[in-house]
Amino acid sequence: MFFLFKKYIEDKKLYLILLFLFASDIQAKTINVSAGDFVALGKTDITLTNEGTSCKTSSLCYNGYMPDILRFYTGSPPAPENCSDAARIENIDGYSGIRLSWGGVLVIYSGSIYGDSFLNGSGGTGPVSLGWSDKGQVTRGGIAKAYQSSACWYSLEYPFTDDRGERGVSTVSGSINVGLYIPKNIASGSYTIPQYRAGRYWSKTILLAGSDDTVIISKASLECTASAPPTINFGTVNLNGVSNNGLLASKSQGIDISCSSNSEGAVAENMEISFVGDYSSSYWGRLSVKNSSGVSMGYIRGRYLDAEGSCAADSQNEVGFDSTNGRKTINNVGVGTTHIPITWSLCSNGSGLLGDGSAQATVNINWD
Repeated sequence: MFFLFKKYIEDKKLYLILLFLFASDIQAKTINVSAGDFVALGKTDITLTNEGTSCKTSSLCYNGYMPDILRFYTGSPPAPENCSDAARIENIDGYSGIRLSWGGVLVIYSGSIYGDSFLNGSGGTGPVSLGWSDKGQVTRGGIAKAYQSSACWYSLEYPFTDDRGERGVSTVSGSINVGLYIPKNIASGSYTIPQYRAGRYWSKTILLAGSDDTVIISKASLECTASAPPTINFGTVNLNGVSNNGLLASKSQGIDISCSSNSEGAVAENMEISFVGDYSSSYWGRLSVKNSSGVSMGYIRGRYLDAEGSCAADSQNEVGFDSTNGRKTINNVGVGTTHIPITWSLCSNGSGLLGDGSAQATVNINWD
């Protein structure tokens, strides 16, 4: 038993005959950003001085002075009074930053700040520093401390001791970059980037990014091809002792779908596989195997899994040959190779005919 392989092109579509193969691509419009993209928003030089002459609440004071180093937040000034009100840092797809309400992530990256004369909690002062990697991970230096997962850093443990003694000023300065990461699973659409600021309590704030800007996220272009063995050869089979609907042979040979894109997060949300062929006995799940005279010798059943051969119906995994029933839907096919397992079973129809037989079918693969 063997399969024949043919292909033809009609209306610029490639049809691969005999159970497998297609070639096509997903076209998308030109867009501002795509899911999985990282976009640089700009570089900012920072100089922030805290006079430290008064405090609103005792839990924020130390010797009449606010020992905060830096805090990031979204919205209008002034900077939040408490670290608990500062933006939270999250790690998404390897990037570390502030997740916006719609899912985008503002990332401080490839930068550093430095300051000296920060209170150390023992009556003295010391230096502080913060550094950011190319994906936003933070490294602290000197006596800088982090407050939980907030984008907020101090030189003392929080909350602070209330002591109204007068202290001097402190300044942090440096340069940082701000970017926007679009998570891979984010929905297409139009979104707003709010104001993103750096500041210190009782000091001016600096606008880093945003100002109610709009970012448009659309589906990235995804180009895909599929491949499978052009021939499924069951070899020579023995009909002796095999009853009607009995298993004669089986092969596990599936489809490999390989996709590429200039955007790592490009995804085909729904990819649908269907087959069309000459099915026997008016049942869509049996592909007819015939000899050169067109006489049916048996049939083939397919199941979307790697398993032992079977001639029994499988409502969950069965391949259909009428293009309607037995479809397979694969969700979120992205960059890389996706393997679709299929087990093919050659089954007896009880005819007992000898000789060579063949069957063919066309696979159609569609996606949005």
